Amino acid sequence: MVKLVILEDDRFFGRMYADKFEQAGYDIHIATNGEDALAQIKKDPPTLVLSDIMVPGMTGLELLKHLKADKKLAKIPFVFLTNVSRSDDDIQHGLELGAIGYLVKSSMSPEEIVARVKEYIEAYAPSRDLPEHADDRLKRAKKLA
Repeated sequence: MVKLVILEDDRFFGRMYADKFEQAGYDIHIATNGEDALAQIKKDPPTLVLSDIMVPGMTGLELLKHLKADKKLAKIPFVFLTNVSRSDDDIQHGLELGAIGYLVKSSMSPEEIVARVKEYIEAYAPSRDLPEHADDRLKRAKKLA
């Protein structure tokens, strides 16, 4: 079964995304802060992490840094789920840190987000050992976003 950790500090949106992913057959863990997300990821590594950027405590960017620094967790695909108001600098920085892409909450329905996450899993989960530069990830992410 595909396992996702979703880092979303807004409980309403977190539950909404969890419901949509569960309906699609995914096993979901919701975290409302980066520390809880990291603990869950270490306890039971997921197929993919879907993370907001700005959350209380450890941010999504900081969570990604922690994962990339841990050999056991570094290859887990990581996608940012952000608002259109987030700056391109945050997105670029996340891709440079190793995120495989980003999704903009305000321009996508929950069903579209589920579909895009499925595409990311199909594209990245089987081939996580292949290196890819940040600019290539940015191009691919913009194509999927």
